[in-house]
Amino acid sequence: MRKCLVYCLAIILSYQMLPAREATNVEPLARKITSAKWNQNVPVEWSENGKILSLIYEPGTSNLFALIVSDTGGSDTWVYKSSDGVIWNPVYSASHISFYTADLEVTQERLLIPYGVYSDIWVVKYDLVGDSLLSISHISNSDTLEKVDVETDGDIYYPIEDYFYMVTQTRWGGNRYVKFWRTIDGGDTWDPVSIIDSGDIKGVRIAFDNVSEYLFIAYIKGDSIFLVKSLDYGDSWDSPQKISAYYHYTGDFALAAYDSVVFVIADYIANGYPYQVRLYGTDLGTSWNYARIYAGYKKPDATMRGDGILRLVFLDTYRSVRFQNFIGFNIITATDTIPYAWTYPVLIANQIADTTVYPRVTFSPLAANEACVLYTARDTTFFDRGEVDTVFTNLSFLQVDAPTRVTPGDTTYVKAIITNSGLEDIDNYALYASIYDMNANTYLTARNYYYGYIAVNDTDTVTIAIPPLSNLKPPHKLRLYATISTGSWDEWYGDNNPGYEYMVAVQDSVFSPFAQVIPVLDGEISPGEWDDAEVVDISNTYGMYYVPTDTCLNDTAHEVDTATVWAFFKNDTDWLYIAIVGPDSLISLESLVEIDEDNSGDWATDTTEGAWLFYGDSLWYFVSRIDTEIVSLDTVGNTMFSTDTSGGYRTYEIAIPLDYPDHDAGFIDAQPGDTIGIGIVADNGSSRIGGWYPQDFQVYTGNLSLYAKLVLGIMPGVEENIPFARSLIFAPAFSRGTATIKMNLPDTRHVKLVIYDPAGRKVKTLVDRRLEKGVHYFSFAPQRTGMYILKGEIGSMSYTKKMVVIK
Repeated sequence: MRKCLVYCLAIILSYQMLPAREATNVEPLARKITSAKWNQNVPVEWSENGKILSLIYEPGTSNLFALIVSDTGGSDTWVYKSSDGVIWNPVYSASHISFYTADLEVTQERLLIPYGVYSDIWVVKYDLVGDSLLSISHISNSDTLEKVDVETDGDIYYPIEDYFYMVTQTRWGGNRYVKFWRTIDGGDTWDPVSIIDSGDIKGVRIAFDNVSEYLFIAYIKGDSIFLVKSLDYGDSWDSPQKISAYYHYTGDFALAAYDSVVFVIADYIANGYPYQVRLYGTDLGTSWNYARIYAGYKKPDATMRGDGILRLVFLDTYRSVRFQNFIGFNIITATDTIPYAWTYPVLIANQIADTTVYPRVTFSPLAANEACVLYTARDTTFFDRGEVDTVFTNLSFLQVDAPTRVTPGDTTYVKAIITNSGLEDIDNYALYASIYDMNANTYLTARNYYYGYIAVNDTDTVTIAIPPLSNLKPPHKLRLYATISTGSWDEWYGDNNPGYEYMVAVQDSVFSPFAQVIPVLDGEISPGEWDDAEVVDISNTYGMYYVPTDTCLNDTAHEVDTATVWAFFKNDTDWLYIAIVGPDSLISLESLVEIDEDNSGDWATDTTEGAWLFYGDSLWYFVSRIDTEIVSLDTVGNTMFSTDTSGGYRTYEIAIPLDYPDHDAGFIDAQPGDTIGIGIVADNGSSRIGGWYPQDFQVYTGNLSLYAKLVLGIMPGVEENIPFARSLIFAPAFSRGTATIKMNLPDTRHVKLVIYDPAGRKVKTLVDRRLEKGVHYFSFAPQRTGMYILKGEIGSMSYTKKMVVIK
């Protein structure tokens, strides 16, 4: 039997009840799709303002057709033609077609376009072979129920020449209707319309099964997907069957049927993120198998909505291979002041790895005259191999667990629960996991893998150990890639990583030096007051405002510039001292310090540890982690604090008592030499672009997801008080405008003082020569606010000091 091609939910087949017609041989098209010319990642500009409504392939010639409704002329439809997916030229146009119609459908060899104008439904027919407009037909017979508006949707099934089965969604009188239309003369005349259902309808699709000769209509009603079927080519219909519910569907979904198997995929939004539900039934849609996938990412300041097309394309190149390839087009867009789009391939059924084609379509609704069509494919010689005996499989992740923190030198364990919802047992599948550094744009580990067997409807729990990342310099934003594959050709089933896509490598520990100067808690960091402290940059460097690469928008990955915030640590026998400095406009409302006393990484189940300090409404409060009791902190012996907002910067100075038994009163059950866990949040509660420590990818004032190690320093012994470099140089830990470094030399020595930025780039050399005995001063006035590192060499002694200078 000759090969045939089915596009956009219209499965082109021959069957006994209809006049026979030979299908077009599609092998040249399949070869062309999998050739290198489809590997395009360039934007496509359209000459007409409007919206892409549908895409098809033309059998035999490999041409692509895109249907666009233009809103420049008020009521024009344009059909664009392309042979490579990059260069598009308008070939047909028809006036008086209302651009209010929200979704249309095209078929192959003949273009049949239903549209709404005034109060009726019309169709436009094009002859693709002759590149001509055949006719415009009025089919609604002035039935008032056929009045359409912006809610209109449509889909057409085209079995053979001049036969069209069409389903439309229309609205009138506050209700929406699903209606079935049929013509056997190419759309010149139409049978009376059948009303299938009514209610809160969002979209409609139609498909035909070659074996059972069932005609299927699927539609979204409310938050559920319904399916109806007919065994007599639309003369009568079964009652609607609910097949999926409880999701906020966008209205973009697809339907296909072949060999008594029915496929449905639909986009929906959950918590502002795009997902997709995929269903297939092997018993003509009586029962259903279900899978849910994460479909993309969401820009934090954008509103998510489905806006575009979701279509399936079916290649039936070898009839002995069931469910050979389903290929989908999809657009998920977000509206905001900045255009943004998500794109991903829709792949279901038996995806032979090196025959799989990945067409990707994106469209930005705010750039009215621009859209993107991206095509990627694997260059393969599959069509020279002959038959392949692989049948439909469907592996998916139920759960992936990975740490939110990766510590250099530690092994990272990834746990995945995998399910097989396909039609056959899988003798040999592989789970791959690796870690990607999003700052350096490189993989830090090779793919670690596990091979196993999984039966139909069974689950498998797998743990992979990723070797230590010894060369990782924290903090870095990392991503876990977890992928399932089957078959000898490395057949991929997606990069699903629910729950823990992003991990963060954090600084493992910070040393809190033993205080030489007891700070005065007045909110002002005075000269010399915190010079003996350890300073840490806790800025929001890799936070929620990381923007990934978007080829469609010519936008490379970058980090949005945010505030710079610093924390200072030191301690003595009785107190832990902390100072926080940051722009007043960004940390003016809230600040938070959490203490994990035994550094367990979690809170105790009782009240024996854990307290957090909360700042709000210009008052300090102590809040017990467990019982949330709020008490004033002005009691003698409890945590002390002060704050200041001079010069555009807010500074906090905090002293928390150590080694007290009353944990719920804000004390830390620790003493010098112990290691505790600490977490800090400093932001304004709304924009959340202040700072935190350790570096996490979410900022919320509440229980932090991880802690850093803070080692409390001990009092130096007598043997440590001999002269050394630190006793000769006095460099301020914090300065406004200009940092003044003081040096007191006991004799003549060669001195070298150099200022570096945190990345290790030299900023300024203060001195590099022999200096006489006595006191010397050096000034450093940087052009921008930030942390700088002073490195000194005094004879044979070395010195390093972190300094923060604000303008």
